[in-house]
Amino acid sequence: MAENLPIRAARAMARRVQYLRSGTLRRVPLKWITNEFAFSFADDGWNYFRALVAQQQGQPQLQLEDSAFYRFFQHPRVKSVRYLNDLLFLHKPAQRDCGFQFALATYP
Repeated sequence: MAENLPIRAARAMARRVQYLRSGTLRRVPLKWITNEFAFSFADDGWNYFRALVAQQQGQPQLQLEDSAFYRFFQHPRVKSVRYLNDLLFLHKPAQRDCGFQFALATYP
């Protein structure tokens, strides 16, 4: 069985290369997608860009200062963000200081 491992690995690699060269795209459900700060694009999630577009569609004369997008970025907790954990735990402020803090725009 161990002798077949290199052959199986080569076949698996060939299938992956063939898939990549085919140009085929895989569809991923929107509910599985988040941005880099874990804001959801799902219908039951919340993302500041989706909120802005939805609000603008419902209120075409909306001024930026009156939008949820603007209010979100003016919120004291958002303005105080220094670390990635600060963003990831916006909804759970008590857990913001849960150990090592990654500087914003860096990833583990």
